[in-house]
Amino acid sequence: MKRTLLSIITNPIVSLDIGSHSIKLVEGKYTGNSVTIQKAVTIPTPAEAIRDGKLMDISKLREVINTLIKREKVKAKDLVFTIESTAVITREIILPTTKPQEIEAMLEFELEQYLPIALENYSIQKKILDEFQEHGVRKSHIMVAALPKEIVNEYLALCDSLGLKPRALDLSSNSMYKLVSLKGFLGELNDISNKTIAILDIGHSYSNLIVIKRGILKFNRLMHFGGREINYNIANSFNLTIEEAEAKKKEVKSLNLIGADEISSAAMLLNIVKESVDNWIRDIDRLFKYFLSRESGNKIDEIYLCGGSSKLKGLDTYIKNEFQTPTYNLRDTIEGKYSSGVLDKNLESYLNAVGAIIRR
Repeated sequence: MKRTLLSIITNPIVSLDIGSHSIKLVEGKYTGNSVTIQKAVTIPTPAEAIRDGKLMDISKLREVINTLIKREKVKAKDLVFTIESTAVITREIILPTTKPQEIEAMLEFELEQYLPIALENYSIQKKILDEFQEHGVRKSHIMVAALPKEIVNEYLALCDSLGLKPRALDLSSNSMYKLVSLKGFLGELNDISNKTIAILDIGHSYSNLIVIKRGILKFNRLMHFGGREINYNIANSFNLTIEEAEAKKKEVKSLNLIGADEISSAAMLLNIVKESVDNWIRDIDRLFKYFLSRESGNKIDEIYLCGGSSKLKGLDTYIKNEFQTPTYNLRDTIEGKYSSGVLDKNLESYLNAVGAIIRR
């Protein structure tokens, strides 16, 4: 029987991705090189319950998540969160490869020297990205993330209020990196060990750029744009509610249409959406240029799109034409290969939650 990355299992854990627009819950398990999924459901996030990764109303969140867990008969007791916030500080540090306790001491010294923060107020996480030889010295390339303890404690409090056991608090960029790095996830013939790929995770309020070079996470930045701004622009132009604007956005048949009647409602809608996407592209372009300038030989070989706001029709072709780089919808790349039926709908919206299940 062919083994799939996403399939029905027992004894799973719960992964929660709490965004400003919606809460994604995934129940699943990671074993070997395989992620298996039993449940994947989405509910709206209560208004003003979360802001830039910070939990503003734990009571409301507990209520809706607890109701969801009971409704879906979720049996898992271990919980992982995946989050992204502009309050999280990330740095790449290169240190001599040595014993773990010695690396910890060196890291603390480096962070005290170069981060404008009081370390006692932050929870520090580190991930060794790769090791290399330089001038005869073995060195480690380490990604360090500093999370405000205030935010960490909020997630721990929510977990405790749900009666679940906290297993991990993972950054969305790391969750996505782990998922994409699974052997065969992007297709058996798509080997990312010899190329550089950029993942654009386009959400409701924020979007994340993740660059993986030769299988190693090299760069990520959170960007202040998402589908929300399109909704607001449509609502203001057509005198609609935000909910009506979100529905109207789906009327755009393709971002790549040309020659439309400029005074028609359809042309007006298309131009509004294009204007927002063009703003996205300017922000992305700045980050691409920064990444390319960091190291000689840096390049972007392929771009992959995911996230709830990546569903705009024709967005992949639009971005491909702008950057002259092969661009794909991540959903299309993996659809039919690793989907079990549980994730057939809105697969791209669950990828962060699925990746957070991977513990390595």
